[in-house]
Amino acid sequence: MLILEVPGVAMLRAATRTLLCATALLLFVSMPAKQSALAQTLTVLHNFTGGQDGGTPFAGLTMDEAGNLYGAAADGGLTSCTSHQGFGCGTLFRVNRRSGWSFSLLYTFQGDNDGAYPLGALTIGHDGSLYGTTAIGGGGGCGLGILLGCGTVYNLKPAAVFCRNVLCSWTETVLYRFPGGAGGFFPEDGVIFDSAGNLYGTTNQGSISDGGGVVFELTPSGSGWTETVLHEFTAIPPDGSLPTSGLIFDSAGNLYGTTVAGGSEQGGMVYQVVPNGSNSPFNELYSLQFPNIIAHGGVIADAAGNLYGTTLLGSGAGSVFELVADGDMWSYQLLYALPGPPGAWGPTANLTMDAAGNLYGTTYNGGGSPNCNLGCGTIFKLSPGNGGWVYTLLHAFTGSEGALPWGGVILDANGILYGTTTKGGTYNEGVVWELTP
Repeated sequence: MLILEVPGVAMLRAATRTLLCATALLLFVSMPAKQSALAQTLTVLHNFTGGQDGGTPFAGLTMDEAGNLYGAAADGGLTSCTSHQGFGCGTLFRVNRRSGWSFSLLYTFQGDNDGAYPLGALTIGHDGSLYGTTAIGGGGGCGLGILLGCGTVYNLKPAAVFCRNVLCSWTETVLYRFPGGAGGFFPEDGVIFDSAGNLYGTTNQGSISDGGGVVFELTPSGSGWTETVLHEFTAIPPDGSLPTSGLIFDSAGNLYGTTVAGGSEQGGMVYQVVPNGSNSPFNELYSLQFPNIIAHGGVIADAAGNLYGTTLLGSGAGSVFELVADGDMWSYQLLYALPGPPGAWGPTANLTMDAAGNLYGTTYNGGGSPNCNLGCGTIFKLSPGNGGWVYTLLHAFTGSEGALPWGGVILDANGILYGTTTKGGTYNEGVVWELTP
C-alpha cells in the first residue's frame, strides 16, 4: 500500500516555501557515531477517519498534569470549509488516559470568521484552558490560493460539567483575528505565555516590506487583545524570512526562533528578539551556511542556555545542531546528520530533551518503508557521549501504524513517547501513537 503525500502540503506549502523542492546540499560529519536500535513497542491510540473526528494532524501533542493528550487535526470535523478544498475545517481533540485512551472531540472549527486549518500544537493556560492558532479563516483579505482568511488565535474552555461522551462540547472564543499586511497572517505554530499573561508567536506571512512574516505579542486589553509586532521579517540580509516555527523564552525573557529563509547567508537563521514593544531589538544568532537545508523546526534550550535545532534537508533526512552560548557569541556545532535517502525530509518540529540530556524527535521521511516515497518517517533518539552523539532508531513507520509524522514528540515521567502522524493508519488520515521502551 503506497501512502500518498499530504494533499494540503503539496498545494498550501508550495506557495510559502518553494525552497523545499530544491536539491539538498550534502552535510559531512567526521565525528564517530554508532547507530543502534532498541526494542520499542508502538501502540496506535487513535486512528483518524477524516470525518467528524478530524484528519491529517500536523501538530504534535500537549499533555496535562493528569497525563491526558490534546491536539489539533488540520482538516475533518463537522463543518465543510469551501475555502479549504472542500475538506472539513479542522478539529481539536483529547485522548483521555484514565478511560483507556478514549478519544473525545472537543471542537470543530467553523471556517470563515471562526478560523480553520489548525497547524500548531496547543498550549495549556494557567486556567487549564487551551490556546492555539488557525492558519486561515478569521476574515480579512488574505489568501494562499483558494485558502482564505488571515488566521486566528483562539481559546478553548472545557465544559462546566465533566464530559464522558465522545462528543464533548467545549466553548471556543476567537481572541484575535490577524489583519494581514503589517500585522501578519498565516500562523503555522502555536503561542506561548509570559508571566504576565501575554501571548507570543509568529506568522509565516505578512509585514510591511515583502510579506516575510512577523513576531507578535498579544496583550489582554479590556474585552479583547491588542497586537504588537515585535519584529517584521524583511528577507534583506542579515534579516530572515518565513518563520514556520513558534518561539521559546530564556530565563531573561528573551525570545528565540528560526526562519526557513533569509539570514546573512540566505539559508535561514536562528534569531533572538528582546521584547520591548514595536521594533524590539532583533539579533541574528546564526545563519545557515547552505541555502537549501532549511531550519523548519524551532529550537529548544538546555539548562545552560545552549540551543538545539534541526534542518529539514541534508545528506539524508536532515540534521540536528547545537548553538553554544559564550556571552554574546554563539558557536554552531553539527551534532548528527540523520540517516535517510537523499532528498528525504527530516525533522519538521522541535526536539524534546529529557533530564539526562538525550534528544528525541521525528523525521517526516526515512525509515526504509517502500509504502511511502523516500520512507514513511522515523522516531529517533540522540544520546551525548564522549566520542560524539549516538543515534538510536526507536521506530520506523510503515504506513499501517502511521506515516509521515510532521509534529514532534512529548515525553512523560515514565519515559514513554507520544506523537501524531499526518497519514497512515486504518483510514490513511493519520494516528495518535504511543511508544514504550
